Amino acid sequence: MTDEDSAANERQQAADDLFAVLQAIDAVDLNGLEPDDIRTLLDLREGIESLTRTYRTGQHDTPQDGGAQ
Repeated sequence: MTDEDSAANERQQAADDLFAVLQAIDAVDLNGLEPDDIRTLLDLREGIESLTRTYRTGQHDTPQDGGAQ
């Protein structure tokens, strides 16, 4: 296995781990949470989605394609 293959496997594993976190966030019952807590959770989810895309594609999001500014 080349270094490039190894790096690709590590990125894929990181993306899979982040996806598991997204699933856990999606499972949170928002009933009873304060509005600020919900916003924080949604912001966290958005950031993790961006990281997941970065690891899957190897490219960082830019503000033009939905990434954080």
